[in-house]
Amino acid sequence: MRFGRRPELHVEPSAAFVDVVALLRATDAEVLERWGRRYLADRDPRWARRNALVVLGNTPAAAGDPDAVGVLRAYLEHPDETLREHAAWAAARLGVT
Repeated sequence: MRFGRRPELHVEPSAAFVDVVALLRATDAEVLERWGRRYLADRDPRWARRNALVVLGNTPAAAGDPDAVGVLRAYLEHPDETLREHAAWAAARLGVT
């Protein structure tokens, strides 16, 4: 190998899973406390929420999940334009009105 051996990563399966509906429902403080150890640009929970909306839009099963649909509909009315736009994109992909 050109750059040497890669270190083995030991990640608990539960640490690799993010409940995007829970993240989207969480307060800013909760997002930073629970998921802040991951990279968040400017430590701004907005970016984690944007990414969670992209995950929802790319998860066809979310269309049949009442919790996911409810949180997605709430974000269609969010005061942040970026989050509204991503929610609209996700809703269109999932057929949520």
